[in-house]
Amino acid sequence: MMDSALKGIRVVENSVHLAGPYCGRLLAELGAEVIKVEPPNGEANRRSPPLVNGEALLYLYYNSGKKGVALDLKQERGREVFKELIAKSDVFLCNYRPGAMERLGLGYEDLKKVNDRIIYVSVTGFGYTGPLSQMAGYDPLAQAVSGLMDANGCEDGVPKVNAMSLDYSTSMITACATVAALFYRERTGKGQFIDMSLHDSGVIFSVPWMGFQLSGMKYRHGNKSRVFAPY
Repeated sequence: MMDSALKGIRVVENSVHLAGPYCGRLLAELGAEVIKVEPPNGEANRRSPPLVNGEALLYLYYNSGKKGVALDLKQERGREVFKELIAKSDVFLCNYRPGAMERLGLGYEDLKKVNDRIIYVSVTGFGYTGPLSQMAGYDPLAQAVSGLMDANGCEDGVPKVNAMSLDYSTSMITACATVAALFYRERTGKGQFIDMSLHDSGVIFSVPWMGFQLSGMKYRHGNKSRVFAPY
């Protein structure tokens, strides 16, 4: 049997909800050893419905194939153990708002001192820079700001939100970027910081109808098409 593509790669993941955890799952499916770090009471998705026999099904889905450890990163001992993990790892994946890890002394510059080859992967709503960087980053909000929401639905109706589409697409793009960073490090020996956002993914999705918007023609057209017929 062939070895998995990422066999021997260790990922430390400290993320919640969907975009970060699903990216971690994708890396695990590619063969990486993914160690999920959670607070002592577990991450929020452990308590999110639907529950079957007390188990949160979405938590199980997003975190399949991972190992787990509980650490209180607000305590010095928790941060010490966390840094010991980072020293022996290749990738750190998180999806907290910019500044959250830095306030704990666990930002990119901090972790580089522990492991200068670390690839620090950040998934946020609107990235580390810009006027919206501190805005909470949930999927529907990023859809609205990027224009993706307004492009979906019927012309005479309200915009339609495709369930969690940016969370999933951002996870996939981020996993691709992480693999590229590992390849770059293989050639150069250098780690790097990856700044990926839901808004980035939304803008990518919005490209096909930007031309229509700029020409003054609304693209929202329900299940019809302004380009192809029949459709």
